[in-house]
Amino acid sequence: MKRRFTSKEMEALVEAAYALSVHQDFESCAREIFDRCKEVTGATAGYVALLNEDGSENEVLFLDAGGDECDVDSYLPMPIRGFRSEVYRDMISSYVNGFMDRDDYVRYMPSGHVRLENVLFAPLLIEDKAVGLLGLSNKEGGFNKHDLDLATRFAELAAISLKNSQALGGLEDAKRTLEQIAKGAFDAIMLIDEQGRVVFVNDVGKALLDDPNPIGTTLYDMLGIAQEQLQTGISTISITEPNGKKRHLETSVAENNGLARRPVVIRDVTDAVEQRKSLEIANRKLDIMGRATRHDVMNHLMVLEGYANLFFDENVPMKPEHGEVMKESLTKMRALFDMQRNFEMLGTLQPSWRNLETIIEASKRNLIQDDVQISVDVPGYEILSDELIEKAFYNLIGNSIAHAEGMTALEISATVEDGNLILVFEDDGHGIDIDEKEEIFRLGRGRGSGQGLFLVREILTANGMTITEKGEPGKGARFIIEVPSQSWR
Repeated sequence: MKRRFTSKEMEALVEAAYALSVHQDFESCAREIFDRCKEVTGATAGYVALLNEDGSENEVLFLDAGGDECDVDSYLPMPIRGFRSEVYRDMISSYVNGFMDRDDYVRYMPSGHVRLENVLFAPLLIEDKAVGLLGLSNKEGGFNKHDLDLATRFAELAAISLKNSQALGGLEDAKRTLEQIAKGAFDAIMLIDEQGRVVFVNDVGKALLDDPNPIGTTLYDMLGIAQEQLQTGISTISITEPNGKKRHLETSVAENNGLARRPVVIRDVTDAVEQRKSLEIANRKLDIMGRATRHDVMNHLMVLEGYANLFFDENVPMKPEHGEVMKESLTKMRALFDMQRNFEMLGTLQPSWRNLETIIEASKRNLIQDDVQISVDVPGYEILSDELIEKAFYNLIGNSIAHAEGMTALEISATVEDGNLILVFEDDGHGIDIDEKEEIFRLGRGRGSGQGLFLVREILTANGMTITEKGEPGKGARFIIEVPSQSWR
């Protein structure tokens, strides 16, 4: 299966094809075609040569030694033998890597010839005859099949240029070749004038612009962007369609170079951008998961450490209930590690519909509640989230139990406002000071490890939800979680 050409390669092909209508003399046009081909294939040297009248020698039109010193006169005829004779005979593009290891080819190289690590020849075919060669050499790492396909396309354009210069009647052939290149492309290809009006567009471009006949229409207006957003070179722009959907486009725009028309190649990369975002979110969730588990385990280790120290305090006798607390902490730690193992099996943690009351009850089970009364009133609601949401509720409830001074009760309720689901976690403790309401969500702030509420916000954000603290200082904390309309039912 042929590999599709990149945006840069398509842009080079369009520029080479357009050169046919700009240059009437073959040498100027062939040089521009060769330069574009050399650039995109990665070759460092090469030439374009034509077969002489009796078919015995190559007459070099121009030669690019790529900066290497060559003592051979580049304008001396090249006898048709060795590797080039095979290409002329078969009339098929071909390449040889490790050229200096081929004695059957190297023996024909004249003394003082530049070293050739690899060679690619693409024949210029006119009326089923090879009339010349586009030669490339010394590509780092060697040539491949994709380079062969590219060079063949450029050689086709060079052959048309030669035919044009001979008969001055091949502009229509160039147009058809450009259209064939554009028609077979996976990307939108177009030419725009100095005002940005479309003067040529392929079928992919018509579909992208959602216009069966965009000729004469300004490209910037059709895309809904400012002119400066369509920059020379390769860049990515984002546009919003009338239905509100975001689309991401990779644009490749050629430099003006004084020409009246410029090639523009546009590729829809929306899927790739969304996949990259999904991967970033997945990695973020996995990082949050690890942080959350470490945080929760450390809380239980602190309990175990505190009671373990009692063994060494002669003034505080150990009691059976102390052992029960330690045993309970160990049980909770085991449950947390089991939960961690389950999360690792989840991979990207895909969201699904989850019963809100079930999630909260599961979070409560892994907490030491002491004498705090926790009431839950969220009947029938479901939210669209991943498994990490249980960790968010676990840390939020656990934070209140551990740090809300004087708290005896925690009420969890749900209401609907403006189409969004509002979850309220309200306790009767001391509350949060005004200047701390945002600080408590920062990493390393607050009591304990300083990770609990930071992880809560991170998990909720990854699931498209928000959390704020709206309680009145001295009368208890009031955490508000807002679930957007599309994420609850």
